[in-house]
Amino acid sequence: MKEVPRANSRYFPVMLALPALGLLCALSATWFRSVSAQNPTGKSNGLIAFVTNRNGPPGEIYVMDPDGKNQRNITNSPASETRPAFSPDGKKIAFLRDFKGIFVMNPDGSGQTQILDGASAGFSSITSFPDWSPDGKKIVFNGIPKGSPDGADIYVINADGSGLTRLTTDPADDSSPCWSPDGTKIAFSTIRDRVPNEVNYEIYVMNADGSNQTRITNNTKFDHSPAFSPDGTRITFTSRRDDNFEIYIMNADGSNQTRLTNNPEQDSDAKWSPDGTKIVFLSSRDGRFGEIYTMNPDGTGLVNLTNADSFDMDPSWQRLASPFIPPSPTPTPTPSPTPGPPGETWVPVDPAADQASIDVLACGGRTFVKVKFTFNYSDRIVDWGQVGNSGSDRSADVKVERWTGISLAGIYTTEQIYDLGVLAPGTYSFTLKSRGAFLKNKLFDIGSASSNLAVDPEVFVWQHYLDFLGRGPDDQGFGFWTKNLTSGCGTDAACLERKRIDTSAAFFMSIEFQETGDLVYRLYRASYGRMPRREEFLPDARTASHGVIVNAPGWKTTLADNTRVFLDDWVARADFKFGFDQLTDAQFVDRLTTNAGITLNPDARAAMIAELGAGRQTRAGALLAIANDEGFRRKEFNRAFVLMQYFGYLQRNPDEGPDTDLSGYNFWLAKLDQFNGDYVRAEMVKAFISSSEYHGRFCSQ
Repeated sequence: MKEVPRANSRYFPVMLALPALGLLCALSATWFRSVSAQNPTGKSNGLIAFVTNRNGPPGEIYVMDPDGKNQRNITNSPASETRPAFSPDGKKIAFLRDFKGIFVMNPDGSGQTQILDGASAGFSSITSFPDWSPDGKKIVFNGIPKGSPDGADIYVINADGSGLTRLTTDPADDSSPCWSPDGTKIAFSTIRDRVPNEVNYEIYVMNADGSNQTRITNNTKFDHSPAFSPDGTRITFTSRRDDNFEIYIMNADGSNQTRLTNNPEQDSDAKWSPDGTKIVFLSSRDGRFGEIYTMNPDGTGLVNLTNADSFDMDPSWQRLASPFIPPSPTPTPTPSPTPGPPGETWVPVDPAADQASIDVLACGGRTFVKVKFTFNYSDRIVDWGQVGNSGSDRSADVKVERWTGISLAGIYTTEQIYDLGVLAPGTYSFTLKSRGAFLKNKLFDIGSASSNLAVDPEVFVWQHYLDFLGRGPDDQGFGFWTKNLTSGCGTDAACLERKRIDTSAAFFMSIEFQETGDLVYRLYRASYGRMPRREEFLPDARTASHGVIVNAPGWKTTLADNTRVFLDDWVARADFKFGFDQLTDAQFVDRLTTNAGITLNPDARAAMIAELGAGRQTRAGALLAIANDEGFRRKEFNRAFVLMQYFGYLQRNPDEGPDTDLSGYNFWLAKLDQFNGDYVRAEMVKAFISSSEYHGRFCSQ
């Protein structure tokens, strides 16, 4: 059997940004005058940082003057940099890189330093703005723990990256945290108050230590992205309560909720100027793809600052201690280019012993050793070696290389499970070597064999519900599949194996999975021409399948409602708008079919374009039609089948392993294609459910 790779991936997906909203609903003149009185000159309003795709995906951080002039790139890297947030003194910008780590830099982009590595801290992704406490000593953010079936939670860390503390524990998604100006409260968004067929985020406020979580908005639609005014009396937020993303304002206790924008396009991501006289936000109005606008706190005085043919988002306004002075127009001489360091390459290196850990696992009478390394991004393992035997000693010899050139800051972990087989009772040792030299070892005792939970019928079925359908089993289904595994075979091992293989495949082929999880897979293919990452796939699949149990009363209605709401949200996401909002209807259809790798017949293509042009079809509906195209479904079936073996059984992406590539995935896809999708003859499912990596999930340490 070809074992599938397992290690940390260096691919970082561009995650989702919230949609946008527009303006115009006045507050009282008294309120506006009181806000303006905080700083009538506006001299504390410095640079505005924002994210743009004008240099191409995945996104760069720019800064501009308060009037929109002098827009310049300050990150300029191949990674995705998003969610910039100025520190309270205006001297630093916190931001996310690849939605995996929190970094801090100077306002000119220099001094980029990682303060939190998401992977080593146990997060699969970080998505919210890293908001600073008013004293600049802490940063609040949201993150999704690795392997968690739940949504994100709110966390806080010290500004140097120490003291990671979890503030919320609800299984629902908590996001967009924002500190109050006095530092005693944190506002955030959460979807814990579910409403059928709606993406019902609400705004909550809690104490800075996570206590006293109190709901301050209450409607059946989407309320998100709170931002306190500089004096702490008001909160702006994004809402879809009028069936369009708009900017609202309310008192800090949730009273007097008032709509500020009123435009058929989307407005969102509102942030206050430091002096409280302006609100900066993202808008798709005026036929633009996505621009940074400002307005007065009563919704008047609309100004487009970026005015570029690109998608601009994630604004943050710098506070200045002294008045803002625009940079001199005198050109700065360009320095002579400095040649790059010679001989940049990968070279052999021996890791330190404290970079490695060794754990011994026992399962079903077999013994496994899990070795985990912690590296920075300049190191990699090119060979995990094979298990060697010498008396009672078992060993493995690894080979590590280091890049001699410039590397991204940060650390990651990578691990390998070695199958030692069935060992007789006694004392053993496992020795880890680096290119033949001793690195570390561990002594362990083997007693009597333990039971193998991975082959227990009830555990096997129960875990399939969790791994493939994202829910616990219903009584009827659980009883059916458990009985199917335990009847008719007796002690016939080959019969039992066939039933386990067929049961596994049945979960992937089920209507429930095909119309939810597999639909999510096809949406990624049609929208972006690529497979989803597991950290993207899981929350989307959970949303699409929420409350769906096939054959339960009303399941078809629940599925249809889920699909409609999910597709509406999908086309409103920033990464989808990046690629499609600027396209004509014909270009939209052609982009989807190109990404999907299919060709519509001319009449079907013309009809779809005409329906879109006449307003009888939405872009969400057209996307769904292409995702459900029978030819497309057939073409992607084997690819999705193999990918879900990794997502479900191995709980990881297919390029996470000793090799950071898709060699294992491609091997099994070629096998499945070779046997025309016959997973039994290809022995694909058999290989995954009998792999040491899968069984290791059920082992005791």
